[in-house]
Amino acid sequence: MTMKQVAMDDQMPYLPKEIIQNILARLPARFLIRFLCVCKQWKNLIKSPSFSSDHLLHSSHQNPCLLFLMRGGDDALNWHLLDSEMQVHRVQNHPLIDYLKCGWVVGSSNGLLCVRIRKDGMSHDSLLLCNPTIREVRQLPRATDAFPHQNLHVGFGFSPIVNDYKIVRIYVDIPFDDMIDKVLVYSLRTESWKEIELGILVGVSLSSHGFTANGSIFWFGSKLKQEDENGNLVGGNVIISFDIATEVFTLMPRPALTLGSHLKTLTMYEKKLAVLCCTAIGNSKSLIDLWVMEEGTAASGQRCSWTKKYSICPYPGVLRPLTIWRNEVVCSISTRREMENDETNTILYNLTTKEFKKFAVSRCSCGYHVFNHVESLLPVGGMKLSAMFV
Repeated sequence: MTMKQVAMDDQMPYLPKEIIQNILARLPARFLIRFLCVCKQWKNLIKSPSFSSDHLLHSSHQNPCLLFLMRGGDDALNWHLLDSEMQVHRVQNHPLIDYLKCGWVVGSSNGLLCVRIRKDGMSHDSLLLCNPTIREVRQLPRATDAFPHQNLHVGFGFSPIVNDYKIVRIYVDIPFDDMIDKVLVYSLRTESWKEIELGILVGVSLSSHGFTANGSIFWFGSKLKQEDENGNLVGGNVIISFDIATEVFTLMPRPALTLGSHLKTLTMYEKKLAVLCCTAIGNSKSLIDLWVMEEGTAASGQRCSWTKKYSICPYPGVLRPLTIWRNEVVCSISTRREMENDETNTILYNLTTKEFKKFAVSRCSCGYHVFNHVESLLPVGGMKLSAMFV
C-alpha cells in the first residue's frame, strides 16, 4: 500500500491516524511503553483497549517470545525474555514480587502471568496476576483455606469463547496417593471463586504442572485401576483436560511411549496438543520424541489418537525437553563440563532444518522453567510502575 503524505495548514507533514496505528501495532510492547510520553494522542491510542487487542493479535503471530524463569540461591526470581530476533532481555520484576521472593509462574496467557506466592508465615498460597511488560501486578482474592494434609496444583488460562481468564486450584490428599480431593475455579470476569464437582476426577492423581492450549488446561495424571462392568481393569496413565469455557474435566489417553522414556512435557505443535519425551542412551546422550494428538472422527469411533511426528537424533549431552517455540524444540542440556563451570545453556532444535543451535541465557543455581510468551499491553487492573526493561 502506498502512503500519501498529507500537509496541514502550517505545512508540517504528518501521517493519518490509521497509518500511525498500523505502524505502532507492529512494534514490540516495550517500545510502545516509552512512546506513551511522545504526545497525548499517542498515549490515548496505545492505552485504548482496541489497540491493545490489535497489538496482541499481531504480536502473537509475528513476535512470539520465550520467557525464562530462574530462581537464584536466595529464592529471588530472575526473568529473561528471548524475542523473535534471538535477542535476550533481562526483565525487571515488580517490587512486590521482589519482596515476596518465594514465587513461581504457573501459567502464561496473552502476555499475562499467574504467579504463585508462598511467603513464610502465610497459611496458604497467594496468587498474583502480572503483566511483566508494563510491570503491572494484581493480587487475587484468596480461596478457601486448604487442609494441612493437602498439596496444591494450579493452572491458568484464557478462553476466547467466554472471553475470560480462569485459575484452577486442584487440591490433592497426600496420605491417599495424591488423589484429587477438591477443585476451585476463579473467574477474572466475575472476580470470584467457586467449587467444581469432581465427577470423573474421583480416583485420579496429578503428576505434572498445568499446560494451557486452545482454551483448555492439561495435566499428566493417572487413574486408579478398577474393574469395569465386563470385569476388565481400566485406568492407568491419562491426560487430564479442563475446558476453561464450560468448566468440564475430561480424561484422555497418553501416547504409547517406548520403554525407558521419561521427562514427559506437554506442549503444542501446529496448534495441536503434543507431548515431548526423552529416552536416555547410555550416560551421555538422549533421544527426544515428539507425539501429536489428532482429533478422532465419528467414523473411527475414537475421540483422539496420538502420532509420533519426529524423533530427534542423539546430541552430545543429556537433553531435557522444555517446550516448542515457533518450529523449534527447546531443551536444557547437562554435561560434565557445564556442571563444573556452573553454566546454563539452552539448545534449540529446528524441526525443519534438523539443526541444533546452542546459546547461554544466564547462570542460575536452582534451574529454570520456560514459557511461550508474548509481550502485550493488556492491563491487569492493579499496581503499576513506569520502568520496565534494564
